[in-house]
Amino acid sequence: MARVLVVDDEAGIRQIVRVALTRINVDVVEAKSAEEALALVYECEPDIVLTDIRLPLLDGLELARRLKKSDSGLPIVFISAGDDFNTMVTSDEVPYHYLSKPFKVHQLQQLVEKLLQEWPHPSRPSLPP
Repeated sequence: MARVLVVDDEAGIRQIVRVALTRINVDVVEAKSAEEALALVYECEPDIVLTDIRLPLLDGLELARRLKKSDSGLPIVFISAGDDFNTMVTSDEVPYHYLSKPFKVHQLQQLVEKLLQEWPHPSRPSLPP
């Protein structure tokens, strides 16, 4: 089963994502902070990381940079308020996808399904196209 690590300091957003992704048979692991996510990423081996940009202490952009340094190629989806898009770095620095809050559940589900097909995790079989 595919696994997504959701990083957001708002419990309500994590719950919405959990319900939406569970409906498409995706396992969800939650983190309240980037620091917690960095500890969990090696333990839970997610296929995708969904992270808010604005997080306490270490923000989502720094989380993405640190994950990129590990050279995992792990897909990263930023879920944040629309005005945060203007503060993001270019895709050359950190590969990313973006969903603006509030997002539609079906948009989240479609993006996750697309990324799972494009980037099969080595620990699970590839999804059929």
